[in-house]
Amino acid sequence: MPDQVLPFRLEPQSGATARIGPDDMSPDPGLLLASITSFRAALMSAPTPYMVFTKEGATVLVNESFVRATGYDLGDLPDIRACLEKMRRVSDQEIESVHAGWLRAQSQASSKEITVWTAWDERLVWRIQTSDPLIWPDGRTVIIQSMFDLTEQKRLEETLRRNQDEMRVRLAELESLYSSAPLGLGMLDRDLKFVRVNDALADMNGVALQKHIGQFVFDIVPDLQGQAEKLLRGVLNSGEPVRDIEFRGETQRAKGEQRDWLEQLYPLRDSMGEIVGIGIICEDITERKSTEQHIRTLLSELAHRSKNLLTVIQVMARRSVSPELSSSEFVDSFIERLSGLAQSHDLLAREDWRGISMQELVTSQIGHLNSDLSSRLFTDGPDLILTPVAAQNLGMAVHELSTNAVKYGALSVDGGEVHISWAVFKDEAGRDRLRLSWVERGGPKVVEPSRRGFGRFVIEAIAARALSGAVDLRFDPEGVSCTLEGAADSTVIAQRSPLAEASLASSGLA
Repeated sequence: MPDQVLPFRLEPQSGATARIGPDDMSPDPGLLLASITSFRAALMSAPTPYMVFTKEGATVLVNESFVRATGYDLGDLPDIRACLEKMRRVSDQEIESVHAGWLRAQSQASSKEITVWTAWDERLVWRIQTSDPLIWPDGRTVIIQSMFDLTEQKRLEETLRRNQDEMRVRLAELESLYSSAPLGLGMLDRDLKFVRVNDALADMNGVALQKHIGQFVFDIVPDLQGQAEKLLRGVLNSGEPVRDIEFRGETQRAKGEQRDWLEQLYPLRDSMGEIVGIGIICEDITERKSTEQHIRTLLSELAHRSKNLLTVIQVMARRSVSPELSSSEFVDSFIERLSGLAQSHDLLAREDWRGISMQELVTSQIGHLNSDLSSRLFTDGPDLILTPVAAQNLGMAVHELSTNAVKYGALSVDGGEVHISWAVFKDEAGRDRLRLSWVERGGPKVVEPSRRGFGRFVIEAIAARALSGAVDLRFDPEGVSCTLEGAADSTVIAQRSPLAEASLASSGLA
């Protein structure tokens, strides 16, 4: 009877609830009617959505706030079943069990969160509070339910949850980045004691990660105290970072080994902006410093070699000039000698100037010969690795000998042969010596030239000086022969297994 105004009274019950019954009705019907009317008006105009049900589930009243919030009025929701179907959208199979549960639950006040659907299909989250039962004078028990919109609160809670989840992910990523960073990372408190380090810094210091915590920084790396303590104190006092400072010292990782570090120092601040410690970013630059020094050494060596090479070329140019040569002959001779020098340098560059084998050197200097000539040129000797200086000067000597053999010697006629051999032996004082022999046979009768040209100068002067030894160049009638000897310790880097004698053509080296 939603439109009937009935007198009622409050009846105190156990459990802090209140019941209204017909026994203690006011004797003044006019006053009762005014009170009930006022109560109904207040309920209808309340800003909080209210529904009033009988205990059996029939709808008694819905107020204006409820209609505005849900779009449903009393005609749309005649009973609790209609609420379950329209607002809760509970399936037919669930209505009986939900309804039965609702009936059992109305004996006392309760509250719970539910999700409901409005008339315009917007999902809303509400908290439903069930008030104490009201007993109308005709004996019916009614239940008032108030509904509070938690949609925005739920949305904020979900946003907060997502933000917290995202923050946990970001913090996990930062933690992983901090722990696995290739740079050493650490944090010190104001007493310069470690409060945190990552694996890279622990490895640099040669001390287990956990053993850093609580330790004075210079107990871990004592070598740095004189270099770094003033800087660290300065960061604490000034709040200014210090960047790109290089330190050098010994750590517990490798006793006796000096290491180089590049460090960044910056202040750590709390939420109030107060400096609470120092952050450290440390990079081990030992290998970089070593590489830089190596590059400087290489540049210096390159400059030295370039000067020597220019000197050799200048001597080559002056000595190649002869009144007997035309300009074109001089150019051809000079270019040919430069080419031979370049062959040796190509081999040295390929091996990073660490030295080249004797076999490769000989091959490079007579590689310009055609296959017919190569088949008459034989090599024999162990696998020797020559120093760059020895390789350059021996290469020039072999080039001059091969050029002379082609123009005037054994390779200038059919049937002539050249035998090149080398070996390391001990002299009378027990010192290791290198010997290179060049022997020509089967060529035209040899006559010693009357003029000392550049080729003879290279063999007798430059090569001998470079090898710290002597040269025996002979122009015997049966063929030119040349023996070059020098100290092995300044010319030979390594000696491996001997090579069998073979012609350049048959060995595939020409």
